[in-house]
Amino acid sequence: MTVSPSLTRLVYVSQATFKPFHTPEGMECHVAEILAVSRRNNQQQNLVGALYYGSGNFFQCLEGEKTAVEALYNKLQHDSRHHRLKILHQAPIDTLGFPEWDMKYTMIDQQARDFIKLHGFRKFDPYQFTPDMVQQFIRIMLLNSQDVPAPVLQQAIDTPMPAIQPLTRMNYLLIIALSIILVFAVISLSTL
Repeated sequence: MTVSPSLTRLVYVSQATFKPFHTPEGMECHVAEILAVSRRNNQQQNLVGALYYGSGNFFQCLEGEKTAVEALYNKLQHDSRHHRLKILHQAPIDTLGFPEWDMKYTMIDQQARDFIKLHGFRKFDPYQFTPDMVQQFIRIMLLNSQDVPAPVLQQAIDTPMPAIQPLTRMNYLLIIALSIILVFAVISLSTL
């Protein structure tokens, strides 16, 4: 990709709407699918960036021509796999920070846990990041970390996800209780 005066970096966070399903290696299967498609689409649009996912939250840094970055962000606002999109940072850049990656992905590791603990969080919550923390996270977690290994990504893509999660005992008891209430309501209405 050639450097242009209209390059921009956009950093946003969002919250996943799907129920997490991880492989034994720790790769979230929904995220693996998103990552595979993002890499292909970003290459076509000359976009680069990095993605981090933890505690149900996405932290994504997109770089490229301003119009392409903004077009992708507008598209992402209508993606049902996440909501609560919030831009944390947007600014012009002279050079790309992620020129080798159509979409780099870093998995949660000790470095991420240390960053979260250092800033007094019990879990990854990028909605609470200050502007300085956003820059630190980009530098420490995204620029200086390793991309997810290809075999781990492929295994997550190939892992079949359950269509419906089994009922827990609590859900089962709740369904029974609601059914009983409904029966009594129908009986009460029929005696009127």
